[in-house]
Amino acid sequence: MDQTAKDQVLQEITALEQQVENYTNEMDAITSTEPLDTAKYNAVKADVEAAQSKLEAKRAELATIEDAGKEAQEKLTAELDAIDIGGETVNLRALVPDEASYQLLYIWLQQREITKAQVMAALKSSYESQIEEFETVANEISTLRQDNFRLSDKCADLEAKRDAAAAQIDELQSDITRLKADNDNLRKQLEDSAKPKETTEDAKAALERWKNSRPAITDLRWKDDSRKTTYLATLVETGEQIEFGYLEKGKYRELTEEEASRFRDEQAASEAEPVQSSETNVIPDSTLGNGIPLEPPTIEFPTVSVQAESVPGTMVLSPEEITRRLIALEARVDQIAGA
Repeated sequence: MDQTAKDQVLQEITALEQQVENYTNEMDAITSTEPLDTAKYNAVKADVEAAQSKLEAKRAELATIEDAGKEAQEKLTAELDAIDIGGETVNLRALVPDEASYQLLYIWLQQREITKAQVMAALKSSYESQIEEFETVANEISTLRQDNFRLSDKCADLEAKRDAAAAQIDELQSDITRLKADNDNLRKQLEDSAKPKETTEDAKAALERWKNSRPAITDLRWKDDSRKTTYLATLVETGEQIEFGYLEKGKYRELTEEEASRFRDEQAASEAEPVQSSETNVIPDSTLGNGIPLEPPTIEFPTVSVQAESVPGTMVLSPEEITRRLIALEARVDQIAGA
């Protein structure tokens, strides 16, 4: 339903206010007519009082719904400022650094929690009201039942009402029990739906993957210390200096100089790792041909090197040069083996 619990109560309040106004106008019309119809006047007056009583109850229910919405909003704000993921506290702004996305997500969560709280408050108020009405009727019927016992010898009609009242009491008690059980089940469903589905281990792993997926930076500083709206930093992977707004800080992970140096060493080692050939040429014996040991020939290769950016003075061959040298060496071995 698109209509919220609060909107429904507001509509019921408007309808009751209209009823009170109509009954009041009807009472004014009766009193202005001679002779005064006392029976009709009293009947309309009873209707006015009943409508006013219902109106007061609905206004109290509206106040309860509004209070529940405010409480849910305050609770949501506090939870978003301290999200518990695997025992570590994270602020929603850190997870959603873009302001527009943060506002959109916050509004959606706020509307959901407020609506849920208002629906729960409305159901609780409705159930309590129904239970109260049933209990009132049950008490009235119980009183009638006692009167029936006292007057059973005087009127057979009252005896019949006594039996009917007993059946109604049992039915009302069953309805009260059912409504209480429905209320408890609904509360349990709402509580279960709010529980997180993932385990602590999954949450920690997801959090670590998110942290490590962000580009690494170092030397983080304000571009202008007087305004403090823009950051300057150095990308660890490329050494490039970048510039970004303070709301985008959550997109990056800041490393210390020691961590940055270790990151560069690992990157350089990964780039320097030789390419493995998919085929392996096996020389069965240490000697070939007539049994005279052959010395491996001297092969001259042009020196092609790449200066590792992160480790000064380290020379490593490019993957293309390593591949070319392996092909040449295999060709030379095949030539010697066939000699």
